Amino acid sequence: MSNRTFFQTQQAQLYNLERLASPKEKKTYQQKLYNQVLGNEYKDEVIPQSKYVKKLQLKPLLIEKENSLRRIRETDIKPQVRSEAQRKLDNLQRNCLDLSFKMHKNLNELQVERDRVEQLNESFDNLVDDLKGLEGIEANVISTIYQYKKLDKQQMIEESKFITQEYKSGVRDPARIVARMEKSTTSKKKYQKSKRQIVI
Repeated sequence: MSNRTFFQTQQAQLYNLERLASPKEKKTYQQKLYNQVLGNEYKDEVIPQSKYVKKLQLKPLLIEKENSLRRIRETDIKPQVRSEAQRKLDNLQRNCLDLSFKMHKNLNELQVERDRVEQLNESFDNLVDDLKGLEGIEANVISTIYQYKKLDKQQMIEESKFITQEYKSGVRDPARIVARMEKSTTSKKKYQKSKRQIVI
């Protein structure tokens, strides 16, 4: 029996043993095969006997191939599991973003509606204030007086805006006026002092 035929036979037996036998039978058969390989019959043909031979473990190529295929199948399954989990996370994130977008949209709509209601209430209050002084006036004059009153109020608003702008720019600042007066008085004092020195 050649080495190749011997190892092919042993590999086939070990493959069947690996698939069908119990762990105890596997261990017994592997020990038997180990002793047979190291025996006198195949000593010269298979492997020389030395102190390192006891460390050898015979593992058929078919079993290695099956284990590698099993590992490949397991690694193929893991990305699928990960992709399933990733898909669930993506769906959850998308739902959260949609909910957040809808919530912000509703809040913006509520804010616009609230501003509109506040503007209507303010205009109604202004109308009530304008109509307070028109009680007891004849009907044919009410419209004219109301227009005058409205125009007067508009002019007051524009004047207040103009004064506010001047104050912010510093033109109407009281401190600025005082500083200008102090500067003029100090310049007058310096001028009078210099004039006295020239006279002397």
